Order: sequence, then structure tokens, then C-alpha cells
Amino acid sequence: MRSFAWLIIAIAIISPGAGAFTWSDQISGIPLESLDARSAALGGFSVGLVNSPAALAWNPSLAALADRTWTFSGGGGLFLQREGRARPTYDTFGSIIYYNEYVLNERAYGRFFTAGQMLIPQKILPSLAVGLGYFPRSSQDYTYEEEVRGTFGSGGQSDQVLGYNTIETRGGTEAISLAIAAQPIPNLAVGLSVGLLSGSIHSDTRTTYTHPDSSVKSLGWSQSYDKLPLEINLGLSWRWQQRLVLGFGYQPALFKQKLKLEDESTSTTTYPEISPPPMITLGAAWFPVNPIRTMVVIEARAELWRQYSRSDVTTALRNVITLGGGVEHRLLAEMPVRLGFRYRPSSGDPDQSSTTFTFGTGMDLLRGRDPGGSSLHLDLAGQVGSRSYYQPDL
Repeated sequence: MRSFAWLIIAIAIISPGAGAFTWSDQISGIPLESLDARSAALGGFSVGLVNSPAALAWNPSLAALADRTWTFSGGGGLFLQREGRARPTYDTFGSIIYYNEYVLNERAYGRFFTAGQMLIPQKILPSLAVGLGYFPRSSQDYTYEEEVRGTFGSGGQSDQVLGYNTIETRGGTEAISLAIAAQPIPNLAVGLSVGLLSGSIHSDTRTTYTHPDSSVKSLGWSQSYDKLPLEINLGLSWRWQQRLVLGFGYQPALFKQKLKLEDESTSTTTYPEISPPPMITLGAAWFPVNPIRTMVVIEARAELWRQYSRSDVTTALRNVITLGGGVEHRLLAEMPVRLGFRYRPSSGDPDQSSTTFTFGTGMDLLRGRDPGGSSLHLDLAGQVGSRSYYQPDL
């Protein structure tokens, strides 16, 4: 099976990225790699970009290195996924002649975010900042539908459509994050953000027959958080002579998350517990030479899925490292060109990975006369990627 993904973004100021969610991700979902258009265009980079709203979610210390008194960002994105499957075609003897790929589903999903940060006037530290944001954290929006066909038999009929199997999952998780960051010494910043998690997921599994007298078989469940769980993000940043920014982000698994799982087919409710995987992110933004006006970024994120546990699931997962990077070059001072890539293995299938190519630009809609003054900026980004994986018939 092959999954293709396009990300089309038209944002007021900045827009969120999205990860390709497929059938094989049903167990754990996918953490979103990028939260705004600039980081999405640079391969998902998020722990070394000063003035980025993604800092509140992955590296809150960057807020203390901001060069503006206050920043407000918001945006939305549209994620389109086209999934194809190799379908066998049989001859009159029931043997497979060839595999013909056809489209299983084409779906569109949307999400948005908003964030703000501000430097606090004070005379004790080089800088002190606070931030508040609303972010999507993971997505499980996905619909999988397959045809069930008959093979040649005594009746002489081939590839007759007998019905359809469908899995439909909707929802995801969000966080309201409050951050504080400070520079204890010049150019070295530390930060902490606390995220209040919310969200719900609903899933339906259906078998629909083409015969008009057959009834639809359906199983469904819904999942939400029991009470209000928290997540913690720690960050550390260091800036050297306006040339280099090093960023470190750490999301420890300090709290177990208790879920409310309702089985609609049996009208029963259970309360499984989840220990989320710790995540460690390292990144750097480098400005080689001033006249060239170029920035090079690179990032590596380790997701420790071996430490993930869920009381009602026994499937073992594996640790993965996601790599990303990109280049931002300003052809004009007010209009950058951005290119990047992202490579992400699967925590569930060692043979599965996704490679995504990213691109984007930006423009000043309104700029103040003074450097660092009030301005309005629009960033646009796009992503295209694919991955192949094996999935047996339902």
C-alpha cells in the first residue's frame, strides 16, 4: 500500500503542519512534527527558531531569546491524503494476473493553532518571557475503505463487488500550553511549559454488503481523557554572536494519562492508563555569512516508544529518530525562499518509513518604520511525501 500526502497552507501569519496518518498508526497515533508554516517549510524544525510559536510546545526557552517585546501568531492548515492500494486481478483459473493500483481514499483534514509570547520588563535577568498557546498535539483523523470482491467460481463471475469494509477514526489531542523562560546569563536561556491536554477520538468499523437485503455490521468506540492530564516540556537554548542557535527540548513522561474508553457495541466503559513516550529533540540554526542572508537548520528528535505503555494494549513498539533540516535564503529582504526535508521511521513497523519534502515562503503585509517595531507577516508552506506499507485485507 502506498500513501501520498500533500499539505496546502494559507495562513494568517503562520500555519500548522501535519503528519500522514495511516491504518498502521491506529495503536498510538502520530505526534505532529511541525506546528507552524515556517518550521513546516524547513523540515519540521522547531527547537532552534527564535520567535517561533512552536517554541512553546517543543523548546520554551526560545521565548527568552526573542528580539520583539511581544509576538502573536495564529494559523490553520489543510492536509490532503491520497492512498492507493495494489489490487489483484484474477484469470478464469483463479490465478493472479497482475496487481492494479487504485485509489482507496482521498480525504482532507484541517487543524489550527494560536500562540503569543511577551518579554517581561525587569532589571534582574537579561530577559524574562512568558507565553500562552493552543496547539494540536496528535491526530488520528483517518478513513480506510476497501472493496471485497469475489474470485472465479462455478458461477463464472469474477471480481464481483460483494461489499465494503470501512474503518473511520476521527479526532485527536490538543494542548493549552503556558510557558515561562529566562536568560540567567546573556545568550543562555532555559524554559518550562506546562500543557493541559484535551481531545477525543471516535472510531467506527463497518461492513456494508451490496445485497439490498443484508444489514450493515458495525462496531464503534469513543475515547476521551478522564479528568485533565498534563504534559511537561523543558527547553535549553544557547546563542553565539547572532551566528548560531543551539536548541534542546525534552518532554519527559512524568504523568500517566487516564482514558475513558466507551465500547458502543457492548455498552461498556473501561479506564485504561497510558504512559506516553519521552521525546528528546536537538536542533541548530546556523547563519554562515551575513551578506548571503542564508540560514541552515538541522534537527533530530528521538521518540522513546519502548517506554510507551497502555494497560489494554500489549503491542510492543520501537524507538525511532526523526531527522529534518532545511535552508532559508532571502532573495529579497522581505521574501525568503525555504526548502527542507523530513525522514520519519515508524514506531510499529521496522520496514516502514516516510520521507517528506517541504517548501515555503513568506511576505511582510505590514512593517513598522523602526527595526523591531510592529509588523504583520504571512508565511506559506507546503509538503509532499509518500510511504509504502503492507496491510492485509480486513
